[in-house]
Amino acid sequence: MSLTAIIIANDACPPHGMVHTCMENVIGDPILLWMLRALPAEVERTFVITGDDHEKIAGLVADLKSAGEIKGHVECRQNPDTFILLLELSKAAEIELGARVLLLWSTQPLVSAAALQSLASVAGVLVPSERPEGLPPIIGPASLSWSSLQSAAESLIQQTEDQDLKPGPVELHSYIFKSIQPTPLECCNEDLLQANTRTSLAEIQRIARRRVIAHWLDSGVAFADPDSTIIGPRVELAGRGVLIEPQVRLEGRVSVGEGSVIGQGSIVLNSTLGANVEIRPYCLINNSVIGDHVKIGPFANVREDSRFDSNVRLGNFVETKKAHLRSDAKANHLSYLGDCDVGEGTNIGAGCITCNYDGFNKHHTVIGKNVFIGSDCQLVAPVTIGDGAILGAGTTLTSDAPSDALVLTRPETRVINKGAEKIRARLKQTAPKRD
Repeated sequence: MSLTAIIIANDACPPHGMVHTCMENVIGDPILLWMLRALPAEVERTFVITGDDHEKIAGLVADLKSAGEIKGHVECRQNPDTFILLLELSKAAEIELGARVLLLWSTQPLVSAAALQSLASVAGVLVPSERPEGLPPIIGPASLSWSSLQSAAESLIQQTEDQDLKPGPVELHSYIFKSIQPTPLECCNEDLLQANTRTSLAEIQRIARRRVIAHWLDSGVAFADPDSTIIGPRVELAGRGVLIEPQVRLEGRVSVGEGSVIGQGSIVLNSTLGANVEIRPYCLINNSVIGDHVKIGPFANVREDSRFDSNVRLGNFVETKKAHLRSDAKANHLSYLGDCDVGEGTNIGAGCITCNYDGFNKHHTVIGKNVFIGSDCQLVAPVTIGDGAILGAGTTLTSDAPSDALVLTRPETRVINKGAEKIRARLKQTAPKRD
């Protein structure tokens, strides 16, 4: 039995937002991705019906495909008139006996995969298990045959043409109920919450965050303060020995190994952390790979495409970008390491900077094994430092340093006895009088 999914996202961009609702983020992932993830595995084709925001939504779908976040046939079709497009799709579809379609609304990111799976096998509609009297029914995902969808769309278009009306999702939902009489399938009330206001979107964020954290608590992850923590749906935590401290945010495709600790206020985005990693408070790690037994922070900024091998130490107020620090390398204080390769056992002193940008192009720095770089050095790329070299404090390196070399570029120190007294006396004579 073939199964097709249609997600209706052609309503106007809400007045409270800059993008269409389906592109709003819920704990790091767009609502559309939440819905695509929840679809049953047997869905062969998915159509997203778009309106004025077609290019943005289609661009989002393309980005998700290229990142490997969604698989299968997902196609955006633009038409502000939902029912004409539904009619076109139903006529163009290769209808086989028993072919079915799932009809979803793009404002319900919390609908569960289990609910959609149960819906896919019957002609039905999801309804809340508890609904206060006097309130209108919630629009939930519906399941029906292609032929039923075609008949409903044709009939509703005919009825509204005479009255010069443009039916919306509510009208289609009501018409399906009246004409097809689908089986109501009860689901959790939260599954059908709609992200159509900032208030409801905040509520959806809260519920999604609670669900994800509850899952990891059940898996053995320790949270110092679950209520202040944000864990995205694509995050993978090893469970055993993992501790998440207060105000931590992990979003995107993140993996954390056994025994690792994420310190208070730290943010990890689209990165892999190995086993027994210690992220000290208030660090930012983005699109990077961190090996086993690494210690980072506090207040470190690990930017995109950084890679740390095992036992690396990165200290307070150190920033890296496209930096590969090999095993046992250390940069403990106040440094910038960009576009560089740092060898095993190398020590980077406080205030060291790789000068990788000349105003036009980026250049690479290569630092060998067991190198000692003193405090306040500037490495003007492109430059290579050989194994075992020592750079004295304050060195400005503009050419390669051979292995085991000692490099000093600071001027010779001069000591003038009583020089300070002479300067103070001169300045005192010329200083203006103060009131």
